[in-house]
Amino acid sequence: MTYVDPGLALARRVRDDLEAHVARHGEPPKAIYLGNHGLFALGRSVEHVLQITAMAVKASQVLAGALAAGGATPLSDADADRIDTRLDEHYRRGRLEGAGDG
Repeated sequence: MTYVDPGLALARRVRDDLEAHVARHGEPPKAIYLGNHGLFALGRSVEHVLQITAMAVKASQVLAGALAAGGATPLSDADADRIDTRLDEHYRRGRLEGAGDG
């Protein structure tokens, strides 16, 4: 990962990386983490974006706890892809997304 200055250069980099992600996965990510700039949460509604942001905060708290306890072990790309395609994971996401639409 390389640093990209804020402004047009960063916007172009995000656009290019987003297009590459959509080409690979068929849909945009729900969150884009900008290492030195913050977080973009991408959702269909304000409620959906707030849910994504809340999950990002929760994940950061879990990671901070793991690092304080000696370190975190990330999933391999293969394991993350496998989990991403599980039926129970799709069901869970649908339930979470539906919870904020009312």
